[in-house]
Amino acid sequence: MDRFHHLCKTSSFLAEKMTMYGCGVEAPVVLSRSGGTQDQSRFEDRELIMRALAIGRPIHRVHTQKPLFCDGILPLPEEMFPVYLRQSLNLFAATDDQIQCLKAEYVALSHSMSKGSGLDSSNPARALLTEFGMGFNPMTAGILKQVRETFLEGDNERADISSVCSKLGIYEKGHQAGYRSRPLVPNMFATLFVIFRHAGGVFAARRGGSPTTIDLEQRDPALPYVQWIAVPCDVDLVFGSIPSGYRVMAIYHILIEPRPDIPCRLTTDNDELMRLLVTLINDSTFLPKGGHLVFGLRHRYPFTDAFKRRMTYEEADDVFTRMCESLRGRDAALLHVCRALSLSSQLQAAIEDKECNVRMLCNVALLVEDFAGDPVRTTLWKHLRNKYAGLTIKDTVERPVKWITGFSRYPPAEAVYWDARGEPGVDKKVAVDFCITIGFDPFKGGRRTSEDELDESSNILRDRKNL
Repeated sequence: MDRFHHLCKTSSFLAEKMTMYGCGVEAPVVLSRSGGTQDQSRFEDRELIMRALAIGRPIHRVHTQKPLFCDGILPLPEEMFPVYLRQSLNLFAATDDQIQCLKAEYVALSHSMSKGSGLDSSNPARALLTEFGMGFNPMTAGILKQVRETFLEGDNERADISSVCSKLGIYEKGHQAGYRSRPLVPNMFATLFVIFRHAGGVFAARRGGSPTTIDLEQRDPALPYVQWIAVPCDVDLVFGSIPSGYRVMAIYHILIEPRPDIPCRLTTDNDELMRLLVTLINDSTFLPKGGHLVFGLRHRYPFTDAFKRRMTYEEADDVFTRMCESLRGRDAALLHVCRALSLSSQLQAAIEDKECNVRMLCNVALLVEDFAGDPVRTTLWKHLRNKYAGLTIKDTVERPVKWITGFSRYPPAEAVYWDARGEPGVDKKVAVDFCITIGFDPFKGGRRTSEDELDESSNILRDRKNL
């Protein structure tokens, strides 16, 4: 084996080790034969490998670690600033004397500090949770959404999270404090610090190595705002000395809400449904020219209430998308089975034109027109057919529709649209139900053949005739 192949083999071995030890390199280093003397080439090869090792480990470590913190400054209305302890006090408008009186009302709790931290070990007053209430809510303020997006990954990205206020601290000029963010319960993943009132200072976050220091911005005292900092449960945090006045700070534990452990009894039904659909797919006498099966939804979904007002196309599409993602029970099971069989299935709207006694299947959640310039100028069902590829629900069409289950016992949603033929400025209402449709391709040549395959076959036959 010549030197080049030996080096390639060596570099591949190193790359495998780098991947094994978490260096973030998944492909072997490719070495070039070209250029340089033998000694120079050997030096360049070694330098390349060492550089990959030196860069790979830090990149992997930095990329896979959670951020040290996320923070922000949030303007808020004054009604979110009151704190209640025997009497109400607005933290935004309170004077230093009022804050001092509030502090005197609290039960003094010892503030333990890490040995050797060099921090002032005074005893700031804190409130017991049973003794006070606050008008501020991290969820409604929008903070928890950003905390979740920053720290949670994988299956937890869409998990429900909540916050529990553990304490409220009132700290005077010169005070500094350190915190260790650690999970107190298994589902706790972060700690949130909300500062209602402060005059500058710094905080430092650290995870094992050197701390990262950030200034606490001093803002215009005439504007109501809070500054917040959230850290995951493996970070040490230090708030520096308060330069003047008071710092009022609430501390919250951020929790992942446990998902309910509800046993699913649909497995047998899913298997049976899958078996029946496979039988229909392979049956040449069932919808031989292709067609659709339609299943009315068995559950009622809250998104249907949104259709009672005019919406833009984007708003309607968003409602429709969220509804697809929120199917439950047998509705969700049906869509799951169809996707497992690679059947063309989708959630569609069944829109009824009572004027013409026709019901249409349509790929839009409802008829939403840009009422500034595109009203309905013909019958509703013709408009749906021409503009939205609407499908008339009857057995005489070329691609028949087989209605398997009707709609649920709930009344249909009401959607509004603008009819140019009607009274100006008056919306018309249309009944909208929702269903899952399953498309069946035509049966030809012993199997279901899609329209694209049929068109391709026709083109091939036509080309052969022209030869």
